[in-house]
Amino acid sequence: MIVISPALVLSPAAASYSLNNPLFGYRNFVTADGIVADTEEDDYPASNLANPLTYPAAGWRAADTSAQYVTFTISEIDQVDYIGIAGHNFGSAAIALVLESFIAGVWTEIMPERMPADDSPLLYRFEAQSVSQIRIGLASGMAPARAAVVYIGPSLVHQRRIYVPHSPLKLSRTTDVVSGMSEASDFLGRIVLGEYVGTGIDLKNLTPDWYRANFDPFVVAAKTAPFFFAWRPLHYPNEVGFCWLTNNPKPVNQRNNGMMSVQLQVNGIV
Repeated sequence: MIVISPALVLSPAAASYSLNNPLFGYRNFVTADGIVADTEEDDYPASNLANPLTYPAAGWRAADTSAQYVTFTISEIDQVDYIGIAGHNFGSAAIALVLESFIAGVWTEIMPERMPADDSPLLYRFEAQSVSQIRIGLASGMAPARAAVVYIGPSLVHQRRIYVPHSPLKLSRTTDVVSGMSEASDFLGRIVLGEYVGTGIDLKNLTPDWYRANFDPFVVAAKTAPFFFAWRPLHYPNEVGFCWLTNNPKPVNQRNNGMMSVQLQVNGIV
């Protein structure tokens, strides 16, 4: 789910490009030694939030169900405008969260309190700002809070929207099944061996200067690191993925005027 700051919605000029353009969250200023949680289980420290692994044993877990903060110290000088969270239980445990930044010696709310509808990846977009610290406030819930990954940084808003044909990641399921059939051709059931989501992202009509300056650094980073992705943030806010590349993107000259296109193949969690 993507949550867009009311300030950006009310003043679209404050955002780069349209709020409905695809959003990539790949730059990440979170470091293991810059994270402090009010509570943590011994085997699941808050420093785990700095790695991109999403399986449960690799994340942070609170020691109890009390309200608490997870605070991130930012050493980079670049402005930040997004926070991504993956592998959490905030929806199923009914944990509301609020985002605050430390500005001029005061903790200031940048995103109001909100309870996620489910445990799908969260992507918060707000006005760009230079901050030394950001914290996630977690309300008391039905179970101790946990999360696997947190990204904080400047987002990449794509130059063009994605149009037809596009298969949204959340709806693009691949299932590995075994079907049982009797000698008389009767159906004997199916066993699901595994399932994942994956899709293609076709990006077209990109100006060559924009691609080289903005998108190629993303392609280089995505060779090894996963990223948050929202394909149509305003119209489909619940279709956010935490993705990784499964191909080697290679741009091609699409038009005589030099405009380029590129295709990404991704898998992810939704």
